[in-house]
Amino acid sequence: SPDGWACTLPPVGGTGTITCSADSVAAGETVPFTLELAPLDVPQWLPNQIEVSTSGPETFTFNNLDYFEIYTGLLSDNGNPWDLYDGLRRDNGGVARGGQEAFASLTSETVPGYGMLRLRVLDGANTLLTDNAEVSGFDLTFDGGRGWSSAYAPVYSDVAVSREVYAPADANYLRYLDTFTNTSNAVRQVQVAWGGELGSLSWTTLAADSSGNLTLNTADTWAVTTGAQPWNPTTSFNPPVGYLLRDASDTSYTGTGNFFNNPFETPWAGYGDSTLAHLFSFTLEPGETAHLIYFLYRGLAEETYGPEGCTTNCVTPPGGSELALAQTALTALAAAPDVCNLPSEVLANVVNWPGLPACNFSIFLPTVVR
Repeated sequence: SPDGWACTLPPVGGTGTITCSADSVAAGETVPFTLELAPLDVPQWLPNQIEVSTSGPETFTFNNLDYFEIYTGLLSDNGNPWDLYDGLRRDNGGVARGGQEAFASLTSETVPGYGMLRLRVLDGANTLLTDNAEVSGFDLTFDGGRGWSSAYAPVYSDVAVSREVYAPADANYLRYLDTFTNTSNAVRQVQVAWGGELGSLSWTTLAADSSGNLTLNTADTWAVTTGAQPWNPTTSFNPPVGYLLRDASDTSYTGTGNFFNNPFETPWAGYGDSTLAHLFSFTLEPGETAHLIYFLYRGLAEETYGPEGCTTNCVTPPGGSELALAQTALTALAAAPDVCNLPSEVLANVVNWPGLPACNFSIFLPTVVR
């Protein structure tokens, strides 16, 4: 506690209130408090409420109480957090903020974050069965290492959906594996929107795409968006966000949509539109299971110190540097997708990666000397 202050704490492992007091505080004085927590076994948000009071009558009470939440959990290689919505909160598998406002919410009515799913299901005669359903309720559970997986698969018009999310420690991307199973005895046509809300908001700018023409469409396999004024694709005041969508031979990717305004009907407007969704379409025969794999990259904001919450070893990336890193990472990942820790039966049925290369594993043979 600061000099002149006395604090009482609950016992280690217990719950309760931390109370700190001082005989007096000078007018205009700022008193910093630092609370260090032991690492938690499961990533989660920690609620905090701070209340200030005096021993005498309170003259002003309008600014004496504050509430905020701190995420403690997995970080990517650059130090920004992967504050995923798992079974402890919202349970849709999206990333809430991603550090430095990489992702956000445009209005109080929309769920902040990116990486969520919306679903449309039709039967074999093109009759609409489910339209624009926001998929949640996976009971996503932390695996104790670097990922989360579904304990439950919600069902929409006979299509069961489950998720696995993997966050490698030495990289700045998430790998999403979404699984779709037709539980009926009839054909189901499935349309998927993967997206959410970008923290770049009205300054959202397409900074790069695989085709090199700064027009995101079905010719592209990856893209990078940024936030810069006035729609400048060469710098980023928000962390650049990248999307690796598919193999070049894929035919399931159908383009982009507005995630919060029925993405299956409303196209993404492009520059200035933060509600980017990526759309996929495929057909499931009775009893068939298919998978989609996509990667979500998130860097550091440029020309400001980071990562989020840093107090030591902070960095200030120069303009354009993080955008270049994002493009390099996505190009390398497209050439060699990070999928070798997935089962072969999954890799054989990934709709948007029909040409996944075989994984090479090192074999160490003993040397026998006679």
